[in-house]
Amino acid sequence: MSAGPQPPPHLTSRRQRKLWEQQQLENAAKRQKKDGYENKTPFRHAERYYKQIPTPDLSEVVDFDRPEAEAFKDRIVHVSLSHKLPLSLFGKETSEAYVLKDCSGLIVIPNPFSPDRQRYFIKQCLSRYALPPNRSNLDPHYRIPASGLWKSYWDEKYHGKIERIPKVGSSSEADDKDSVLPSDIFHRLRWITLGYQYDWTTKEYRPGEQYMIEDDLCQLTKAIVAAVEDVGIEDWKNTYKSDRFKSEAGVINYYQLKDTLMGHVDQSERNMAAPLVSVSFGHSCIYLLGGETRETPPLPILLKSGDVLIMTGACRKAYHGVPRILEGSLPSYLSADVSDPNWDLYGQYMSTSRINLNVRQVEL
Repeated sequence: MSAGPQPPPHLTSRRQRKLWEQQQLENAAKRQKKDGYENKTPFRHAERYYKQIPTPDLSEVVDFDRPEAEAFKDRIVHVSLSHKLPLSLFGKETSEAYVLKDCSGLIVIPNPFSPDRQRYFIKQCLSRYALPPNRSNLDPHYRIPASGLWKSYWDEKYHGKIERIPKVGSSSEADDKDSVLPSDIFHRLRWITLGYQYDWTTKEYRPGEQYMIEDDLCQLTKAIVAAVEDVGIEDWKNTYKSDRFKSEAGVINYYQLKDTLMGHVDQSERNMAAPLVSVSFGHSCIYLLGGETRETPPLPILLKSGDVLIMTGACRKAYHGVPRILEGSLPSYLSADVSDPNWDLYGQYMSTSRINLNVRQVEL
């Protein structure tokens, strides 16, 4: 049986050790109280419900492909975009979106992308956008080459070229023990920060680490922000003008089928009035959107490949999360056997994955 944590060796007196033990007991009681509280909130209850195996009843999940369904017809409102999403960026023109009566500030544009443009942006998310100096969750552990992890993975899989990735702290001539194959770690990639680099520990943007976001992504988000200008219903309207919007920071989340994203609020930006643009690719997911605290029961939303979700106004301060990726929901046009040059390795990756690309403005 474990004796449990022991006092640090520098605490030599009986009194010091007694105080340390008392502090441990108090901290444990606080953690238990906090965990118990959070597990009882409506948001936490919904997270646990949708994580269930086997898949629970999804009849209450809002599906924007079925706005006329009995469960949703009194909640979903069809709206027109202020500007069409252009063919040049999306592969087709789109002029329609949806809002929800009980979700102030949320705007959803169901898949405005052609299959070809979805594949284009997936390729960008895995290769071009993921290049250093943008940081990833792998950087504290591995020395990712300047050419990016995807290129090393591609070379290994297609050309038999082995470029081992050294572990952080190992020598440049690292042996097999102190290095890994690209294929060993590629599916461990969980996030990349774009533009302004974010510190997940302090929950602040890193001073002096502000890189440019790729032009095609800036054009995409600008077009979306322009399209939702003045969109809304009687109770609310998105009044943020696109000529004020700058794509300054973003995150690419890479989900495997069993991954989740705990409920949280994005509130590190100095400019909380600007819209946050979020695009989904790959497998569908259950997305929970609540209120400013976990006490608000969240709304479950089905997000499919290509769907664009824009958080404006009050919605920017809402708790949100992803408790479930829906296995077997990958569109056929993203599978590995699509006749698209150089797509098959991307398709193999997407067969078990979902990608979320989100961009926001940081400065006022």
